[in-house]
Amino acid sequence: MKKLLVIVPVVLALLVFAALWPRGGVHSLVGESPDATAAGPVTTAGPATAGLATTGDAAAADAAAGRPDDTLRVRPDTRPPLFAWLSVSPEVLHRTGPVRLTFAVADLTGPVRASYRVFDEWGTCVAQRGGITLAPGLRSLRVRATYAGGRPFLPGLYRVRLRLVDAAGNASITTAAIFRDYRTARARVWRNVPGSGRRVALTFDDGYDPGAWASILSTLRRRGVRATFFVNGRHVAGHPDLARRTVAGGNAIGSHTWTHTLTIRQTRAEIFAELRDDTALWWRVAGVTPAPYFRPPGGRRDGKTMAVAGSLGFSRLLLWDVDPGDWAHPAPRAIARSVLARVRPGSIVLLHLTPETARALPAILAGLRARGYAPVTVPALFRAAGYR
Repeated sequence: MKKLLVIVPVVLALLVFAALWPRGGVHSLVGESPDATAAGPVTTAGPATAGLATTGDAAAADAAAGRPDDTLRVRPDTRPPLFAWLSVSPEVLHRTGPVRLTFAVADLTGPVRASYRVFDEWGTCVAQRGGITLAPGLRSLRVRATYAGGRPFLPGLYRVRLRLVDAAGNASITTAAIFRDYRTARARVWRNVPGSGRRVALTFDDGYDPGAWASILSTLRRRGVRATFFVNGRHVAGHPDLARRTVAGGNAIGSHTWTHTLTIRQTRAEIFAELRDDTALWWRVAGVTPAPYFRPPGGRRDGKTMAVAGSLGFSRLLLWDVDPGDWAHPAPRAIARSVLARVRPGSIVLLHLTPETARALPAILAGLRARGYAPVTVPALFRAAGYR
C-alpha cells in the first residue's frame, strides 16, 4: 500500500509532463544547408543555440514568404521548467533533523539551476540555499530545519519554495511544500516583549460568543489591524468558518487548550490531549498551527503544564501585562479606559471575545493610535524586538 501511494503521484506527474511537453525540437536549429554540396539537413545544438526551437517546415515557410531556401527560422524557448511536488518527509518534525522533499522536474534543455528559500508562517525568509543543479527526472533535496548559525527553527509551520532556471533563462517558482516543526523546546513565560518599540499586541481569548468574534474580526479588518486569537478548540470546532476567517485576515493564533479547563488541575496526559487535539484541529480547519504560542486557561500554570507544553513545541507561554477584566462584562467604555491607562511599549493586552469587548474595540484602537502605539500580532511583536 505504501509503495502504491508513492507510485501513483509519480505516474500522475509524468502524465502531466507528457501532456505539457512541447511538440517539435527544442534547444536546436533545423534547416537546409546553404552549401549545395551538403549532405542534407543541418542540426546544431549546444550553448550557442540554447533556448531555440524550430518553427516546423522551414522550406515551406520560406517559399510562402518568398525567401531563399537557405533562410533559417527559429523561435525562442520560453517555456519554464515543469515541476511537481511528490512528498514531504516527515511532514511533522518531532526532533531536530532534515526534511526530505521529493519532486519531479522536466525541461527539454537539460539540467536546471535551482535554489530554495524557507519561510515561516508569517512570510519571513528564515533559510535559503543556492547553487543546486537538478537533472530532469525524479529528484529530492534535504532541507535542514535550522537557521544559518545552526540553531533549530522555532517550532511552527514552514513553507519551502524552489526557484528553477533552465539553460535558456526561463525561470519558475514552485508552489510551497509545507512541514510543521513540533520538536521539544523549553517553554518560557512572556508577559510583554521588551525592545519592541511602541507596539502592543491585542490578544483575544475563549470564543463563547460567535457574534462577538465576528464583530471583532470585522472591526480589525476595517481598521487594517491584525491581532492574536487564543480560541479554545471546542469553539474552533463549532465555528470553523470564523476560524478560517481569522486566519484569512492575517491574524495570528495560539492554543488555549480544547476545553478551557485549568491545566493545574489536570494530569500530564490530559494536558497533552488538550493541546494535541487543539493543534490538530487548527491544521484540519485552516491549515495553520498554534505552535509555538500557548496561553494556559486563567494564566495558571505549574511545572507539568510547562513540561507538556514544551514537549509539543509550545515554547512561548503567553500571559499579559494589561488586563481590563472584560471577562466580567463591564461597560465598553470602562474596558477601553482600562486598556489605555495601563498599556506600555511591548505590552500584551488580554481581551476576550465578548459583546462588550467588541463594542470597546474601536475606542481602544483609536486611543492606541492617538498615543503613538501600533497594534500588532504577537509574532510581529517578537520580530520587532529581534526574536524569531
